[in-house]
Amino acid sequence: MRQMTNEARAKGARSLCLARRNKGYAQIIDIKVPDCWQQLKDNQLRYVYKLLNGNFSVPQVQTLCLFRWAKMKVKRREGSLFIVKYQKQVFPVSALQITEAIQAMNWLGDFPVYPVRLSRIGLHRPLPADFQGVLFGTFLALDNLYQGHCRLDDVRHDESEYRRLLCQ
Repeated sequence: MRQMTNEARAKGARSLCLARRNKGYAQIIDIKVPDCWQQLKDNQLRYVYKLLNGNFSVPQVQTLCLFRWAKMKVKRREGSLFIVKYQKQVFPVSALQITEAIQAMNWLGDFPVYPVRLSRIGLHRPLPADFQGVLFGTFLALDNLYQGHCRLDDVRHDESEYRRLLCQ
């Protein structure tokens, strides 16, 4: 495993290389993954939120994200190797190589330095991350509703209540 060019880093991605010697030549998988929360696209951010909301550990989230974002699929397992399909080619990848690769995604286990959010939910755009322009009373009412949502397992909030508060 080695980290690649500064050009890839400047484009907002980290390039990772998984290599294995096979019959005298090296088989290489060169993949690019984001290296911070702010570089995630909406579909990637939704996927991470979905996984973090589930019962997955951080290494599991990192592994699932690595395989999805790199468009790799595990075809089967042969002993200690995983047979992975990447760009119509099949590669053997060891668990150690996967573990080394997910180390580049350790930032998924930490909170982002600056708030990260989806650019759209349905047809709605989010408020500024620092809540500028939101009345304090509205913020408290929405936070109270959110806390209630977090405490209940099966929540069916009335959307009109949210809309009424947001339109004030």
